[in-house]
Amino acid sequence: MKKLTFIAGCAALLLPLVSCNEEKADFTYNKQYLTSNLFTPRNTSAEPFVTSCFYLFDFVGTKSVSVSSTNLMFEGMNHVMSVSDVPIKVQRYTDGDLIILNKASGQIDAGMQQITNFNCRISGLFYRKQSSQPTVSNTFADYHPFVIATYNIGTAYSVATFQPDVTYRGVTTTTFEYQGQNQVYKTKSGHYRVVMDLDKLTADVVLYNVKFAEQAPALILILKDLKINLERGGYVIEGTNFNPNQSDGNILTPNDSFPFESFKLRTTSEDLTNVSIEYTVRNKAMEDKLGNGTKVYYYGSFTGSYINDPQKPFNPDTPVED
Repeated sequence: MKKLTFIAGCAALLLPLVSCNEEKADFTYNKQYLTSNLFTPRNTSAEPFVTSCFYLFDFVGTKSVSVSSTNLMFEGMNHVMSVSDVPIKVQRYTDGDLIILNKASGQIDAGMQQITNFNCRISGLFYRKQSSQPTVSNTFADYHPFVIATYNIGTAYSVATFQPDVTYRGVTTTTFEYQGQNQVYKTKSGHYRVVMDLDKLTADVVLYNVKFAEQAPALILILKDLKINLERGGYVIEGTNFNPNQSDGNILTPNDSFPFESFKLRTTSEDLTNVSIEYTVRNKAMEDKLGNGTKVYYYGSFTGSYINDPQKPFNPDTPVED
């Protein structure tokens, strides 16, 4: 079995160990996870919306699972959902389990509406967040497996789960532009933590070890109170014309050397685990030094995920492929 040895930290297993030779599972185990849900109306032009609920997973050994929630909120009230006796596939790795159930069906409020195409992963294979930053929330400070699910509620809604505090790893490409000269720099070292306030629909984004050019220093920058815009089947986090912050002890101070003209993060997969990021940053310190009124830009782009897919593992410690 492939080992994912490059995810930081030691993760607890989701299920009690069962011998690989054991043919019969004779125990049950249950676990609930607080998860956020993006509801997209299917047959109307109504706006998407977000609520949160607890999903309870009742396992019968490593053979099957039933999924339920008693506080699935939509249309102004809590609903009871259930998906029963679904066969599961359990994959164990050094840094956590991956539990998969696909194409299940269920019901809402004892059959008032039907659930179809319930596809779900419970994953411990996610990128761990780095050290906390001042004024940035520390939700899910301890190890907490993630529920990654998509499903339909009748013809009314498509639902996709997501986490409000995740860290994305991937490849950042930055183009430095000055007086018609371009330099392109690609790296895996930078990563992006996103912490959402779903009541205010705002997000803080922490950029860790981000370098705008190969010769530039690695920075930790904190982008505060960016706007979350819900879309059909996804969301965008964006802001324009602002200074990032950096930590100075236990407080944040503005960094006016690298003003952002724009920042946009957009989800790019149905299960909301993958994103693209585009941003435009000026090098104000260099502009002031040149003193000729010319603006110096960095154009950054990123593609990545908060889940390390064991079928397509990403190793942030290896060089960027050409």
